[in-house]
Amino acid sequence: MADDGSRVPDSTSRAIASTLFQEAGKAFQRGEYAAAAERFDAARALYTTLPDTQHDQARCLFGAGFALIPLGEYAAAAERFDAAFALYAPLPDTQYDQARCLHGAGLALKAVGEYAAAVERYDVAFALYTTIPGTESDQADCLFNAGAALGSLGEYAAAADRFDAAFALYATLPDTQHDQADCQLNAGFALVALGEYATAIGRYDAARALYATLPDTQYDQARCLHGAGLALKAVGEYAAAAERHDAAFALYTTIPGTE
Repeated sequence: MADDGSRVPDSTSRAIASTLFQEAGKAFQRGEYAAAAERFDAARALYTTLPDTQHDQARCLFGAGFALIPLGEYAAAAERFDAAFALYAPLPDTQYDQARCLHGAGLALKAVGEYAAAVERYDVAFALYTTIPGTESDQADCLFNAGAALGSLGEYAAAADRFDAAFALYATLPDTQHDQADCQLNAGFALVALGEYATAIGRYDAARALYATLPDTQYDQARCLHGAGLALKAVGEYAAAAERHDAAFALYTTIPGTE
């Protein structure tokens, strides 16, 4: 549109919006999250006045969402991620962007206790990631976090299934021993809630073996031994339970705050 003196030309507004977006990214990298979110929102507001800027608007909303997460403004972050997803959805070749929006929304919703909504976002994100080569780590992360949310809902069988599926994916990826161990440990917790004690013991022991190969995991190892001890006690394996509890106690004594 030509400049008729009554408004800023589209080219100028586009340049200002682009500058605001770049400034927002730099602020985010500096850890200035409030400033970043403000600039992302300002850039998005300008883009909404311009034609054919759905992709730019979505990028602003996504950036604002991630800037709001470290500020603890989870509800606002979830709104930004959902709005970004809605803009990306009709655009071609945006499956990865859509998945990242849903992934982010899942994290934010889980943080505010909206577990069912979080699971919904994670599951759709996972389905999208499976269509994109090289996203196995993202797929596993969605499965793990969905499992955690399902556990919070008391849906332990579904939670255990997600943890096991996440473990299977992590096992194909390098340098994921801690993630693999987290999956096994959390599957153990879910299985205990289902009364599947023998299977839970196997998960706890597998988790402990993985943690033992990693530095600074004494607390995680103690939790595995503690959980295995409780499960062994539940099935009447008292000597083995005592052995696990004693080993857990010895580890806990090295960790402040575990009295």
